Amino acid sequence: YQIIHDKGGFDVIIGNPPYVALSKIEYSLKNYETVDANNLYNLAQERSLQISKDESYNGFIVMLNICFSKDYEIVRKCIVKRCSKVFISSFDNIPDGLFSSSGKEESKNTNKVVSQRVTICIYKKEQNNQIKEVLTSKFYRWNREFRNFLFEAISYSSIIRPNPINWSALSNDISVSIFNKLGNKSNQQLGVIISKSGNEFLQLGATPRYFISAVPFEMNRSGLIELRFNGLLQRLVAECVLNSNLFYWYWRVSGDGFHLTKSTIQQMPIPASFVTDSNKLKILSKKLADSKDLCTTQKLNKGKIVYNVNYNKVPSIIDEIDKVLAQHYGFTD
Repeated sequence: YQIIHDKGGFDVIIGNPPYVALSKIEYSLKNYETVDANNLYNLAQERSLQISKDESYNGFIVMLNICFSKDYEIVRKCIVKRCSKVFISSFDNIPDGLFSSSGKEESKNTNKVVSQRVTICIYKKEQNNQIKEVLTSKFYRWNREFRNFLFEAISYSSIIRPNPINWSALSNDISVSIFNKLGNKSNQQLGVIISKSGNEFLQLGATPRYFISAVPFEMNRSGLIELRFNGLLQRLVAECVLNSNLFYWYWRVSGDGFHLTKSTIQQMPIPASFVTDSNKLKILSKKLADSKDLCTTQKLNKGKIVYNVNYNKVPSIIDEIDKVLAQHYGFTD
């Protein structure tokens, strides 16, 4: 009571709040503007801002979805509105995870959240300051041997704008520049050329990890995304874009690092000039098709052999696709 009412609040609050949906709790909540985000962890962050004083620092380790989920946009806005600086660093759970019982060692902890992909949010509460700065890291993956050096190696890039819609995992000026060029208003979204039906199609694995492949044939496995196109040209455009390193990077900086969704695919910006480069598209598509046998992979999953295609086995072709895309997006060498 004395800290909050006599001194204006806490100087520092550090937390690892529970990751629990509000539907699972048995008490009512009042006077929280982030209640619609439907998780206790966001309420803990909002409460910390209520009981910390001006120019205080708050630090929380929370679920990765705070960075990109539409449901959590209200949380991002709540934090930015009250803070002058927000530092966001995000961490995958493979090969190792942030919590000590993550990774490949068998955990005795029955709480599944230890394997969460997580974000560390550190922010300075300063409501009167008009400069709103969000600084983000890349989406880190690291081996267990690197754990002791992980935090020392974190670098941030600055997104100076009020209420950014998403906290994309951008760690340097080059990544910010690429992301901004993708968002050029003259680019259209890939969803424009995708239809609900059509003879042309692509299939993609819905849970990629280290690569994304889009193929114009049946993969005969579970967990697939199928895209339909009204014409061959539209399919060729999507095939080249979705198999590029550029799209994999776009998915890594804007998604959860595990699920590939149709919305991410549909939102991928593409230049109008690339859509009309039919000759080059046909050449690149043929090179992918010719490498199919070399790139086919298989693994045992729950007692069944699961087949996939990994075009990273022919990096020269993917590099060629990236170079063509770079010209159309206006990237520098």
